[in-house]
Amino acid sequence: MPYPRPGGGITVRHLEEASLEIVRHLLWVDGAPNRPLLEQLLDVQEMLVCGAARLAIERGSDEQLARAGELIDRLADPTLSDVAFLETMEQAVDWISEASGNLVLRLSRNAIEPAFGDALHNLRRSLRFPPGEVAAWAHSLHRALETRDAAAAEADVRALLRVSRAAALDTLSQPPETH
Repeated sequence: MPYPRPGGGITVRHLEEASLEIVRHLLWVDGAPNRPLLEQLLDVQEMLVCGAARLAIERGSDEQLARAGELIDRLADPTLSDVAFLETMEQAVDWISEASGNLVLRLSRNAIEPAFGDALHNLRRSLRFPPGEVAAWAHSLHRALETRDAAAAEADVRALLRVSRAAALDTLSQPPETH
């Protein structure tokens, strides 16, 4: 991969030596996602968000945990539109990043999110989450918040992210006219 070098010239390095910035350019090829790379990016997102959720429960203030409960209640609302659900999910991930108290996690999220681009965000807007699954998840996560059970919270967040991941990958597998 060529990289400009201060003082002139281009240096060619292995792809593995690049920064996260390169993911954005490799993820979308001719308007279609590079599925193996997308799956790897979703793996990293899951690890970061779930680890941050654990830290948020361990480190978050009572006020921060109360805010999390409000976001969970909103996500469990069966009348919530798909767009509002996605916006609330984004707010929940922002909350997790903030309550974790870990700047490096927040900066990592800032580096990864742009790689998804508008195309994946638009795809997520078309996803429907079964209300029963979200309600059960919300109930379990409320228990984890109340008891500050970080392991349970991490598992609950992972479960919701995996539902989201499966739905996104399933949608991408369908012919383009059905998206």
